[in-house]
Amino acid sequence: MASKREPARSMRMRKIALVICEGETEVGYINLLKTWYKSPIRIVSHIEGTKITPSLVEKRTKELKISQWDKVHTFLMYDMDVQAINEKLLKCKAEMLLSNPCFEIMAITTCQRPKGSY
Repeated sequence: MASKREPARSMRMRKIALVICEGETEVGYINLLKTWYKSPIRIVSHIEGTKITPSLVEKRTKELKISQWDKVHTFLMYDMDVQAINEKLLKCKAEMLLSNPCFEIMAITTCQRPKGSY
């Protein structure tokens, strides 16, 4: 008698988002977003600071690929207050997520637990 087993679902890798950050504040913000929103996307963050180059972006992207069919979406999360860094970012093949430094101050003050709670 033949098996009546259902065919297995295709095993596909989750989408991967690589976020290359300037510092620890950006990584903290990404981790906060990951706790707020449950997403089927795997988010990997790296702190690279001011040493960002197109070859570094390519290297980090290739590190995450398991097979040739994997698609890694690369983002650069930096403050837009330093013009020299902005020029380096424009040369990289990635989506830019730029913010004002005042955004970081707002995010830190908003997301901190008020004193005396709990």
